[in-house]
Amino acid sequence: MGWPNPLRNFAPILPFPFKEPAVELLNISNRKLEKICRKSLRAYHAPSKADELRTTTFLRIFLDYLPDDGRRVLSTDIIGTDGDDVALRCLAQYLRDAILKPVKIASGTQPDMLPTYALDAKHHLLRDPGPLLRDLCLRRDGFQCAYRNLLDKHTAECKLGCAPGVKLSHTMCALILPFALGNNVGYMESEVTKHNKVAIWTALQRYFPSLVKNPTKAMESIYTVANALTLDCNLRSKFEGFRLAFLPRSSYAEFDICWLSDPPKDQHISRARNERHTFMRLKFHATNLPNPSREFLEIHYRIACILLYSNIGAAIEHELARNAMLHPRTIQSDGSTDLGNIVQEKLLTHI
Repeated sequence: MGWPNPLRNFAPILPFPFKEPAVELLNISNRKLEKICRKSLRAYHAPSKADELRTTTFLRIFLDYLPDDGRRVLSTDIIGTDGDDVALRCLAQYLRDAILKPVKIASGTQPDMLPTYALDAKHHLLRDPGPLLRDLCLRRDGFQCAYRNLLDKHTAECKLGCAPGVKLSHTMCALILPFALGNNVGYMESEVTKHNKVAIWTALQRYFPSLVKNPTKAMESIYTVANALTLDCNLRSKFEGFRLAFLPRSSYAEFDICWLSDPPKDQHISRARNERHTFMRLKFHATNLPNPSREFLEIHYRIACILLYSNIGAAIEHELARNAMLHPRTIQSDGSTDLGNIVQEKLLTHI
């Protein structure tokens, strides 16, 4: 299959740069651990304001939006740098390289025809693709946008029939975690891409421990309806781009609507948002299909917040837009072109 994996040119991700935390840290209360962690961050000697933003400010934002168990892990990692400024800088870079950059780069990019793969009793992918993921997702979500509750236009006009003047929606299958993070059955991958995927999931499982309950199932659920929602096409780009998130509430099937950018200028979307008081209740219509994973949706929300408030998301979008405009003809034949800078921008190693 000829799907261009967005991570195919991604630089090799270095492994976690430190040893596991000392045993004595494991028995400290969360409150005391956080206090020691904040003290370690204050002790950092930043050579410049830019370095401070990339290191201690970034780490504080990352801490703020991790779940409690993940915050504890990162706190012990920060304390484990033991006052070494270089080590703390490396930790911040590791989080960018192993989580934020690959997840953001891979977002919103998948094959045109999304297959779905069933899982056997041991949560291994069955190799034969089943129905298209969009079709299963539509059926589970009642042939409507999960956010706007408007019927899918194609389904309504071709299969269900609808009265003239009824507001319809052009829907698409929106993935919660990017397609490129799955096992990519049927797609060729380089050894570097395979290595990077393992590194990404290792980092995700380290700081989002809910995935550790069944890491194999988590990785392979990328291709199932547990990792998908039916959304209006305008909302899908916002959601997959980490500009819109749905944070699970304690009540089943209720989610806070979290806009991390301005919502689309659509009166129906705006009205729905106001009427729901920034939360929505999903309605599922196929009991034999998994509901969207609450763990995936929560991780999506937390990563979206970190991308926004650290400004990493905007920086990546800016560089990807610049790279899209780079043409071979911009390279000068007299050797004056700074190829090193171009390669750096292509690989996003400076972010």
